[in-house]
Amino acid sequence: MPVLLFQLSLDTAYAENGGEGEVRSQVMQTVFSGLEEMHFTVSWTGGIKIGDLVLRLQKISGGEFEIYARVTDYGLFKFFYPVDDIFITMVRGALKLPYKYDVLQREG
Repeated sequence: MPVLLFQLSLDTAYAENGGEGEVRSQVMQTVFSGLEEMHFTVSWTGGIKIGDLVLRLQKISGGEFEIYARVTDYGLFKFFYPVDDIFITMVRGALKLPYKYDVLQREG
């Protein structure tokens, strides 16, 4: 999920330049402006909540950022298929390209 949100932002910046050239720096500054945390509810069609997703973007040092995502189960769903997954992507440089990706999955 974090990669999707990041990719959508970069695609928008790329399209605004006519599809060619470099990503606009002001878009990168907006996306990577500091600490941001979002919370999402994961549900099946029909509105049955089955989990939570926390997505956090945090500046570590200099031009390095951490994109942190944690997916957890909710309610009775945890008895059938427990989920507690953590995804961490480290990015740096002018284009904030990933240089490290860690996954810790606790499922099932």
